[in-house]
Amino acid sequence: MASLAWKRAAQLLSILVCTLVYNEFLVYYIVLSNCRWPHGLSQTESTHAMLISDPHLLGPTGHWWDRLRREWQMQRAFQTSLYLLKPEIVFILGDLFDDGKWSSDAAFQQDVVRFHKIFGHSDSIELISVMGNHDVGFHYMINSHKLERFVKAVNSSDSVQHIRHKNLSFVTVNSMAFEGDNCDMCRKAEEKLEGISRQLQCAESRWEGLESCDLYSDKFLYSPPILLQHFPMYRESDSMCEGPDSTPEEYKYDKFRVKMDCLSPEASEKLKMKIKPRLIISGHTHYFCLQKHRHNIEEWSIPSFSWRNIKSPSFLLVSMTPDDYEINRCFMPNENTVYLEV
Repeated sequence: MASLAWKRAAQLLSILVCTLVYNEFLVYYIVLSNCRWPHGLSQTESTHAMLISDPHLLGPTGHWWDRLRREWQMQRAFQTSLYLLKPEIVFILGDLFDDGKWSSDAAFQQDVVRFHKIFGHSDSIELISVMGNHDVGFHYMINSHKLERFVKAVNSSDSVQHIRHKNLSFVTVNSMAFEGDNCDMCRKAEEKLEGISRQLQCAESRWEGLESCDLYSDKFLYSPPILLQHFPMYRESDSMCEGPDSTPEEYKYDKFRVKMDCLSPEASEKLKMKIKPRLIISGHTHYFCLQKHRHNIEEWSIPSFSWRNIKSPSFLLVSMTPDDYEINRCFMPNENTVYLEV
């Protein structure tokens, strides 16, 4: 009888260990191995970018178990994705931290250490972060100290930044700096936007025809830019959004609060006019959306990378050449059906 009991106990322990290994390690490889880079473009000429948003690393106000669980999930998903997909560049579109808008310097630094552990990467991968409202606060909560500590902690900008990677152009935007009230942060962002717009115009004209183009010593080949920001462009709601990770039906028709849920119509039009993007990618809502703007410009809103905010997270895999792009969505394990993800 004793040996039979020990045998059953050993079997039960084996089942528990196998379940743990599967759910905490293997499931990420099994599910993410289904993700592929788009193959319509030349693989020798295209650049591969991975884009995620809203990881919301919990600070002191979060429960320790919730923090431990969610950060383990994100670390496994991110590191497995790097191993399987090998992107050249990674963008995180804001709300890296949940409590950055009000945490002390000591607490913020602890969050930063955990962020670099979760999203650690080799030197061959460039990781660029965009500022979100949870990182520094909504417009009325922001001060220069919060801006400076975020920019120093991660590879980011506090206003507008033009990033050239190989022969591609990206423009990142601090969404909270487009409040339109002429604050110091807003003035700086407007000035940067004007300068980047002029530089892009010169590059598009092949550095000829505009008198100001002679002032630039760093001349580059023009590629229609990709605009990256935390807030989505102005839209009334998520009513047009579709997909398994889009906004739940009961919230889809809730009206967006301008300058809190999305950019204002004025800021949206200004960015589109000044940057002339071929593609816009945003985050913030925690759910997926694909919106078409004038001139058939697509805006892809990325769901949260954290299972705390959505049970079926996903991210984008974008293959780009100087004049074209293709996008695949990569779905992570669904927390509600993790045992069935085989």
